[in-house]
Amino acid sequence: MSLDQFREKTAPSLAARATIARLENELIAAQNQRDDADQASSDIVQLVVDAVKGDTDEGPDGELYEAMGYVRKSERKSGLSRKAKVVETKPAA
Repeated sequence: MSLDQFREKTAPSLAARATIARLENELIAAQNQRDDADQASSDIVQLVVDAVKGDTDEGPDGELYEAMGYVRKSERKSGLSRKAKVVETKPAA
């Protein structure tokens, strides 16, 4: 088999590998674009949430705030927890 024949027979494999490499690079670029767009969207969503919290009719305890997936202020737990005291027993002698 000559070098030219070898190259001709292996060309489809090399072409497929080149296509995969190009597509992987495009995927990485698209994911980076998505991440940048998500950050911008997150900033806009936070502005809307802040507007709802600042609304005198709704606020952080309103139904709209809860419908947006947040926990109403009145439904939040205080965070206070009282740990049970551990009583140590002495081993029998």
